[in-house]
Amino acid sequence: MEPIQIQITQNDGYKTNLFLFKSSDETPAGSVLVMHGMAEHYGRYLDFIQALTLQGFDVYTYNHRGHGTDKKLSELGFIAKKNGATLVVNDALTICNYIKENGRSNKLGIFGHSMGSLILRCLLQKQDNFECAIASSTTMPSAAVSAAGIILANLLATFQGPAKRSEFLQKVMFGGKEYTSLCTRTTYDWLTRNNTVIGRYMDDPYCGFTCTTSFYRDLVVLCKRAATKQNIAKTRRDFPLLFLTGEKDPVGGCSSQLIALQKIYNSLGFSNTSLTIYAEDRHELLNELNASEVYQDIFNFLHTHLQ
Repeated sequence: MEPIQIQITQNDGYKTNLFLFKSSDETPAGSVLVMHGMAEHYGRYLDFIQALTLQGFDVYTYNHRGHGTDKKLSELGFIAKKNGATLVVNDALTICNYIKENGRSNKLGIFGHSMGSLILRCLLQKQDNFECAIASSTTMPSAAVSAAGIILANLLATFQGPAKRSEFLQKVMFGGKEYTSLCTRTTYDWLTRNNTVIGRYMDDPYCGFTCTTSFYRDLVVLCKRAATKQNIAKTRRDFPLLFLTGEKDPVGGCSSQLIALQKIYNSLGFSNTSLTIYAEDRHELLNELNASEVYQDIFNFLHTHLQ
């Protein structure tokens, strides 16, 4: 399955490599953009992408700044000295506009996992002329936690430098009991119950890397912007948005944050959002033991809104 590579020049001159995996159907069922999570790359989604093409969708994907097997290992985990959160959202917006203008289908659905889901949620606050979106394994820390995280990351970026890798911030974010309680074999057991997937993740030098002080700041800024009620209200109320989470995903507060997020959307009058919680599942739903169930739910949602 060889993709077509398209180079997109962003507003600041940064070049994003966009990859198109075409369905064999003469007329595709729609276009789908897949956005990966933190400390990984789009290559981990090839099985999912192939399954989408077999469903008749043209699939686009790319690596966020600071990610990807085309980068030097020293470049991983760094977006920019400042305004990185804005840059990655603007990157996604430029890519979506390109797909809408140049895709074989004029209908676009977006799938974002983890960090990709935060970029997606912030994107929808800027533009919502897409057909549907799926936010998988997203997060909504409290406003106080986000504010404290931004202050701490700012201090470290100022005194240690924005490109300094921070084991400390890594531990602050992912070293809590809700994570470690799941880690009986490896430090990455919170990702999925699928041990084979975890093994491949740990063997991949382009996954699981420690990020920089500025990256963690950008990540928390994305969290804050995605969860601010005034920002959420910028999206049209009938936009079809599906939230997916695992019952035991620590990133989403073991589903509690997603339940609270759904209540915010309901309180604002959104009429077309829904939440699916998968029993026993952890963070990487596409790699979980019940991945076929997750795939089918995604297919059903996309076919409903891209037909």
